[in-house]
Amino acid sequence: MIDVLRAFTVAHLAMMQGVERIYLVSSIDEAFDFKTKHPEYLLAGEKDGLAIEGFDLDNSPAALLSHDLNGKTLVQKTSNGTKATLENLDADKIFVTGFSNSRQLVNYLHTLAIQTLQVIPSRLKDDDFAVKDYIQALYDQKETSQLDIIGRIVHSDVAEKFFTDSRFNPKDVIYATSEIKCDFVMEVKNIGTNNVYIEKCFIE
Repeated sequence: MIDVLRAFTVAHLAMMQGVERIYLVSSIDEAFDFKTKHPEYLLAGEKDGLAIEGFDLDNSPAALLSHDLNGKTLVQKTSNGTKATLENLDADKIFVTGFSNSRQLVNYLHTLAIQTLQVIPSRLKDDDFAVKDYIQALYDQKETSQLDIIGRIVHSDVAEKFFTDSRFNPKDVIYATSEIKCDFVMEVKNIGTNNVYIEKCFIE
């Protein structure tokens, strides 16, 4: 599952900052239910791209870096990434990524015995399509231009608001188009109703 701008870029950076688990929810009410049961959890996400009143964090990777997240658990609700993931849970293994973690994910996929690989953009927009094409090319070991992929993300209609609307941070696009190395990929675990979460799958 791909969400470049910005859900799974946020998830990647959050886990690099020490977040241990990210629960995925489909509604704001469900997120607040988590918070009621687990006051120590942090709510993260957006509605129509903007911060949700009562949430601890928005959906900005740039803003995320100012928070101490070590050892924290997040509950994430976004318009596209979390929703699309929760609608596509019928697979043996599910991973989420933006551009920032995509190469490491493909390297890990090459170590698995995969019969069928589905690369699913969270929305039908060119930022996610660009990374879909990038992942598929890397997986098939075909030549591809990282600069072309980054250009497609930056010039996508989804990215436009980050440069024209003061409510959005243009630095988010920088993080979403940077390859950020780490020792894990992000795997989705489906334990049942209201119990779908992302955790680190460590790689060598």
